[in-house]
Amino acid sequence: MAAEAGVTIIGLGLGSAFSPVADNSQSIILTSGLTIPVLQTVLELDIWNTNINQEMFIKLLSYVKECPRLTSLILGKYFNPQLPDVVDPKQIPSQLKQRGLRVHSIRHGDLDFETGRWKLSDRVAKMRSIMLKKMKDERQRQLNYQPRSRGSEEARQAHVLRIFPMPSNTKYVA
Repeated sequence: MAAEAGVTIIGLGLGSAFSPVADNSQSIILTSGLTIPVLQTVLELDIWNTNINQEMFIKLLSYVKECPRLTSLILGKYFNPQLPDVVDPKQIPSQLKQRGLRVHSIRHGDLDFETGRWKLSDRVAKMRSIMLKKMKDERQRQLNYQPRSRGSEEARQAHVLRIFPMPSNTKYVA
């Protein structure tokens, strides 16, 4: 209907409803069994929480090739899907390279059509590096934690209870 009316759809999120692409690359099959034909007016397609093997990924790229206005395929917007680490560049449709389509994964980065490898943008790589350092520092801080009092286990337990007090009506079951 949208295609017939010429209505541009900015984005379509399939969530975890995505299932495989039909063998003819002309439709996506949802987990409910319904199919979505080639999207004529969608600019961005988001697929979340999905594990995609090499064969399914190539079929998905072939489907995307048929969507004339699609500029971005995002995989794992809110979750980290399992995707092939490397895609054979010979199997990537050349039309995608010419169109400037962006294939992006939060976990993997952007797909480089020439090499078939995922590349993190400099900004994302730097953010990931900073977050890993913060996590490492926090873990080290927790391991080195010493309570203010002389370090007895009882003092440590008392300190933890002060930080996270239990409601007075809590009952312990043995």
